[in-house]
Amino acid sequence: MSKVEIYKKKSAMCKAKVFDFLSKEEDFIEVTEWHNGEGIDVTINTVNFQLSYGQLEGIIHLKNCLTYNKAEEI
Repeated sequence: MSKVEIYKKKSAMCKAKVFDFLSKEEDFIEVTEWHNGEGIDVTINTVNFQLSYGQLEGIIHLKNCLTYNKAEEI
């Protein structure tokens, strides 16, 4: 039989309207850090997805390339 682990996770949540004017009043965004510290779970209302920190960095980088209309060599 395996041992049960009990731990607390870091989580942050806010209303989606703070960042997205198209959101409804009840919409929310929540980010929870993985127990191993290697990524996050993201919940936007009822949609959930998981990202490693490497994947998140890739998304941020590509978003910045679009924002500044500049292709960069990685």
